[in-house]
Amino acid sequence: MFIIFMAHMPGNFFTLYIPARFGWSDATEIFVFCSGMASAIAFGKIFETTGWLVGTMRILHRMWQVYWAHIGVFFVILALVILQTWASGTGVLCFYDGSRLCGSPETGPAWDYVGRLNIIHVFQEVGGSSPMQNFLGIMTLTWVPNLFDILPMYIVILALIPVVMALRQANDYAPFVFIILLWLIAQDWLMKSLGFSGGIDLPAEPWSDRTWFFNPFAWQLVFFTGFALMKGWLPKPPVLKPLILIAIAYVVITIPYAFWGIHNDEAFQPSVYGPTIDFSWAGITEFRDVTEHLRQKSDFGIFRYIHFLCLAYLFWILAGENGRNLEFRGSVGRRLVKVVHKVGQQSLATFMGGLVIGRFCGFVLDVINSDLGSHIFGQDTLLAWWFNWIPMTLVNLAGMAGMVAIAYLVAWLKKTPWKPKTATTAEPVRATAI
Repeated sequence: MFIIFMAHMPGNFFTLYIPARFGWSDATEIFVFCSGMASAIAFGKIFETTGWLVGTMRILHRMWQVYWAHIGVFFVILALVILQTWASGTGVLCFYDGSRLCGSPETGPAWDYVGRLNIIHVFQEVGGSSPMQNFLGIMTLTWVPNLFDILPMYIVILALIPVVMALRQANDYAPFVFIILLWLIAQDWLMKSLGFSGGIDLPAEPWSDRTWFFNPFAWQLVFFTGFALMKGWLPKPPVLKPLILIAIAYVVITIPYAFWGIHNDEAFQPSVYGPTIDFSWAGITEFRDVTEHLRQKSDFGIFRYIHFLCLAYLFWILAGENGRNLEFRGSVGRRLVKVVHKVGQQSLATFMGGLVIGRFCGFVLDVINSDLGSHIFGQDTLLAWWFNWIPMTLVNLAGMAGMVAIAYLVAWLKKTPWKPKTATTAEPVRATAI
């Protein structure tokens, strides 16, 4: 949750050093994998004890909840960026020359936050699609803008659980055949090589042929891997030295092919954000081009899956049986684990809160100017570079503190503290009109 928050904060230097920059898999795999495990705990037992029909109704109820969570967070963020665009356009936060919120011939127009997030089409026609059609697209999930694509993916994957559970009742191996075949026909490059027009996917916007960034028919593979492990359909992997060495080797070997400072991806402007290493002699760029279809994110390339399995295997071993290695003796370590655990338990609430907080924190960075050190100490000075990290760090920590607060608040609310604890000694509670 913390990594996803940092990755979705505009202008956040920390994004350049999250684990995703050093390997082919990232926090999305962790999120979906753990969601699969949690779903096995929350829903799997219902299918077994109350039957397939009741289990399916429970899944539909959860899909309904996640759907409205998606709609709600979209309109909250829409309102937030409208307010940010207004503040930028009016110049009320234009405190000094060079600020991103100051429109001038030198800096260009002030930030358009609605346009920056590419959700302005809810107000205007685009490609022949009217605002009314675009609004309908939001409500029917046929318009899924970037940043708002994880929860729709999760909704579709949830809908596959009744199918998988029905197949499991028919045959122990049937779910695995279904999961693997579904992943295969979602691979665009594979289906085109077989003569088809492309892999199965869902439309992402009514005015173009763009598809969902997270193809749910491909990403279900990692979801049901976690689901099957938690259900006991897959055995725990053996702790063997050869497997550990293979996993370490795969993780280490992928670093040069993933880290922007080595493969020199111009999108990250490495000369601005940190040092680079010349690895051109290793043919890294050529290898990345050739293997793009095997490690790309939308259709969940096989290289990403292997990388995630290696990481999960290594950290599962490091955590120890039942997480015994995470039971720190020091109070600081125990409290840290407890906080992270609480955030993970309330993943939907903290994810939604993290998206909103991330957009607000990005706005705060624009107000204080993430490159403020250059205005104080001059361009291209080491002191300016280090100074820029101070507000960046404080804003990140403040945002994470907000997510922790959300997790504890939601956990407290789920205990329904407004209900009486016991009915034996307390007087009857009388309802009052509001």
